Amino acid sequence: MRSEPLISQTVSLSEDTVLEFQFDDDTVWISDPASMEELFPEAVASLRSLNTSVFELPSTLSLPSQERGIVKDIALKVFKVFVKKQVIGPIVRELAGKLEEKVLNQERGLLQIRQDFSFINEKPANPGLYLLLIHGTASSTHQSFGDLRHESKEKPVETALWQYIFTTYRENVFAFEHESLTKSPLNNVLDLVRELPQNATLHLLTQSRGGLVGELLAKFFDEKADKKGFTKVEKDYLRKHNQNKDPDRVKEVDLIEEIENIIADKNIRIDKFIRVACPANGTTLASKRLDIWLNVIFNVAGLALAQASNPVYVAFKNLLTAVVESKDDPDVLAGLAPQNPESAINKVINNTESVTLLSSPLYVISGDNQLSFKLKALLGILTNLFFLVKMTLLSIPPPCIRVPAVLMEAPSFFWMKVPM
Repeated sequence: MRSEPLISQTVSLSEDTVLEFQFDDDTVWISDPASMEELFPEAVASLRSLNTSVFELPSTLSLPSQERGIVKDIALKVFKVFVKKQVIGPIVRELAGKLEEKVLNQERGLLQIRQDFSFINEKPANPGLYLLLIHGTASSTHQSFGDLRHESKEKPVETALWQYIFTTYRENVFAFEHESLTKSPLNNVLDLVRELPQNATLHLLTQSRGGLVGELLAKFFDEKADKKGFTKVEKDYLRKHNQNKDPDRVKEVDLIEEIENIIADKNIRIDKFIRVACPANGTTLASKRLDIWLNVIFNVAGLALAQASNPVYVAFKNLLTAVVESKDDPDVLAGLAPQNPESAINKVINNTESVTLLSSPLYVISGDNQLSFKLKALLGILTNLFFLVKMTLLSIPPPCIRVPAVLMEAPSFFWMKVPM
């Protein structure tokens, strides 16, 4: 039986268009025409050799295997072209704020967590031991830590860990719901310390970017009162390197000093810090363009598979499209800038010459994803964009893990290879 002939169509692309690629493994990538060379380098090379201006879009994306000489292809399922509008940085921030409203469901600040994972708008008021959960980028406490409660969706039985948490901390389990895109980690810390009670002892459990909030929080709670927070050298470094940056970046030292004033008589200490998948040393994905970083989050968070009626999906896609249109770098969003390894605040967090001594135990859970990771087209795109030697996603190899500030005791590292 003869198959139907393929029908080709010529599409004119310009700087005013936005492209959407949907692959057979449900990876979705949104970019501008200038990124075609990065996504399909082999096709561009062929185009140049034929001396033609007509780019023939491949029907598959080549995915290099970890085994030498083996290449797997992922089929391109849908290709869409949109006409874009002119977008500037402030509009990107506005759209990011709308996304945060949808993700957080308008819940902000410290909220008490019940054992059924519902929230109570009760603030911690008494001295004592508290467990504080701090979520990741473009996320919420439910999204970052929801799997702690049940073994699986098919088996909604409380885990032993969840039962242990409420047996140990009882009514002192709190979530910190915060803006992770439009506010910097320092802004988050300021909002947090305003709500913390005097004489509190904290156990921190953080996920992804929440670990940066935890790291900054730990700098302010050194056991030596005269060395809390940031040194004069560190503040001068931030002033010098942020003077020509976004206004939010210029105010970083003001934020630090405001935090120092608030905590001066609160007598808060951190007894334990568990940091899961934290980009403490920054991430390569945040070092080039904001659209790349948001494309990754869009896919990894499962939003690319969501229905168009999902308000979070709509808000995230609007933000991502606007970022592609405006060609903004990660610095346009204060919440993402510290994840750039070259940002001034990231260098200060990783200052190994700091005199701030942290006495609380630090437990680092890090790792990478195995090739069972479903979104293989996403791995292929990132390989083309960053020329990665190993096909790992959002991973921090053990030799490259840095310990922010200076610890009085060596941290405990747990390296995990997680199939997804």
